[in-house]
Amino acid sequence: MPSIIPIPMSSSPRSSARVALLLAIAALAGCGSTTDPGSAFSMGIENTEPAAFIGRRTSTELQFRRAGASAGAVQLTLTGLPANVTAVFGRNPVPATDSVVALTFDASASAVAGTYPISVQARSSDNRTATLPLSLVVGATPASPSIGVTATTPDSIGRGADRVRTSVVTVSRSAGFAAPIALRILNLPPGWVAEVNAPTVPATVTRATVTILIPDTTRAGDYGFTVRASSGVDGVAEPTVNVLQRVTAR
Repeated sequence: MPSIIPIPMSSSPRSSARVALLLAIAALAGCGSTTDPGSAFSMGIENTEPAAFIGRRTSTELQFRRAGASAGAVQLTLTGLPANVTAVFGRNPVPATDSVVALTFDASASAVAGTYPISVQARSSDNRTATLPLSLVVGATPASPSIGVTATTPDSIGRGADRVRTSVVTVSRSAGFAAPIALRILNLPPGWVAEVNAPTVPATVTRATVTILIPDTTRAGDYGFTVRASSGVDGVAEPTVNVLQRVTAR
């Protein structure tokens, strides 16, 4: 089971999606035909199918990880945009001190609905590169779109019990909203690990499962964490739900 790491998101201009767990897209530094993993950097996005609603502005966030010698500014380019859709990065190049940048799409009234392959390319100051392929979903603007989220309470943990618990998260869409929804785990107690089987819930799916690993050192008591849902759409609220985990004995 892969390890999923909650990613802190900074706010972006107008409406920025602030959820989700990082979907890392590795990009190793190239030197001839060899690579140096110690000098790699990678980038990811909270939603591999960002939405661009016709007549609206929508935003998502790119996340960077730097390692080894790749510690300088990163220059971004985006290719493959369909006609009548524009995109702008919140900062470009991205300074060495930043790890998050907003990517905002603006689809005019003349944009044609559909799914389009696009690509974000990043080049570091030392000429290391990364490429992030995406599918941009262009569609009609929903009327007063909204989303919701609920979660089940995991079973309590007693002495000698298995330290792994699950919570089923259910997302809802209304007013014709049909875009994917990203899930992010917040406020985990120290040492706890949480994994979402579907960090981005596709438009045709309503459920995801959060698996929680509770350390043996956790004392008896009631603990909580937060699940946040986000669509990346301007004006759509990001609902949260608090999940209670009861530990009765170590």
